[in-house]
Amino acid sequence: MGGDTISASAGSIRVAGNLAHRHARARAASYAQQTGLPCSQCHAIAFGPALTAYGRQFKLNAYSLGEHKSSVPLALMAVLSSTRTSADLPEPPADRFDVNNNGALNELTGFYASRFGQHSGGFIEVSYSGIERHTAWGAFDVRYARSFTVGSHSIVGGITLNNNPTVSDLWNSTPVWSFPYVGSALAPTPGAGPVVAGGIERPSLDDPVRDDR
Repeated sequence: MGGDTISASAGSIRVAGNLAHRHARARAASYAQQTGLPCSQCHAIAFGPALTAYGRQFKLNAYSLGEHKSSVPLALMAVLSSTRTSADLPEPPADRFDVNNNGALNELTGFYASRFGQHSGGFIEVSYSGIERHTAWGAFDVRYARSFTVGSHSIVGGITLNNNPTVSDLWNSTPVWSFPYVGSALAPTPGAGPVVAGGIERPSLDDPVRDDR
C-alpha cells in the first residue's frame, strides 16, 4: 500500500512518502517574523519539529525571546494526500470516498503563534479535516515564564496550559511531535496506540468548535 502527502506551509511545498513526512505542526512562520531570525535558528534542519538549543530556550521562555518585532501572528498549513492501496478495501475508508485511489485534504490548519507579553506567549492550532468534515482544536500551548537566579544558578520557572501532556516537551520528541509526522488517514493502519499519542488533545477541546455540516 502507499500514500503520498503534500504539505504547503509558509510558502513552501514538500512531497514525501506517508511515513517520511515532516509534520509542520510547530512551523508557525510568525515566530520567525517575531524574532527576525530564520527557521533554522530554532528548528533542526530548518523545519523541525526537533528543536535546536536556541529553540528549546525559546520554548522554555514562553515563546517570548527575540527582538519582538511587530508581526501578524498567524500562519496557515494545508496537508493534501493521495492514497492508493495494493488491493481495493472491502469498504470505503470514510464517507464520500471510494475503496481505492483517494485524494483528500487531510487538514487545513490555522496557527496563532506569538508572544503575549514580556514573559508570556504560546500557540493555538485549529484544524479543519477534509476527511471527517469538521473543525477541531489541534496542539495548544500557552506559557508564562520568568528567569531568576538562586545563588550561582540561573533558573527559569513558570506555568503552561496545554491540551496534551507531550506538547510541552522542550525537545519536541515525544508522541505529539514524533514520527510518523503525517500519514494517510484513508489507508488501513493499526488502531491501537498510547492515549498520549494524540488521544487526549481533541476530546479535551474539540466540542466547542465542532462543525459537522
